[in-house]
Amino acid sequence: MKGKISFSIQNRHIAFKLDLERNVTIITGDSGTGKTKLINMVRMYSELGKSSGITLKCEKPCIVLSGSSWETVLENTHESIVFVEESTSFLSSHAFASAIQHTDNYYVFVTREPLPQIPYSVDAIKQIVKNGRKPKTEKLYQKISVSDVSTFPYDVVIVEDSKAGFIFFSRASEKKSPVYFRRR
Repeated sequence: MKGKISFSIQNRHIAFKLDLERNVTIITGDSGTGKTKLINMVRMYSELGKSSGITLKCEKPCIVLSGSSWETVLENTHESIVFVEESTSFLSSHAFASAIQHTDNYYVFVTREPLPQIPYSVDAIKQIVKNGRKPKTEKLYQKISVSDVSTFPYDVVIVEDSKAGFIFFSRASEKKSPVYFRRR
């Protein structure tokens, strides 16, 4: 799938809204912000539908992936929003990371743990912030601008790549000297 997908789910007590723009979205947040509640609402709706008392609005099917048969379920899931909670044993496995690489699903990982085996954008990391009955999801990290880099108090910056990241930091700090950039 490609493009932006809007997702909202609510019951009579709480409502969540997410805009998914990438194939992997990470949802994080402090304890008690509603991460588990979000997962449970998606699970209940996918099992019971409207009789669950939950309203889900999304142009794609939504499921919660869990249990030991996750591989079989994933093989048979297409063009869907797949939610995975941090308590699942397979989320941090290389087998799972490999399995999702060439699927046509969007994934929402509800976790506070890093997932180094899964490629995702820093722009796709969102946090749930309490806001009464309608918790907000907002980007955890804001974009870095040229003015932010030009005021860095560092003498050395190490970037992961030799392309976009290296070029950005090199150009952004041209007026500041001496700053040394090293490629890994």
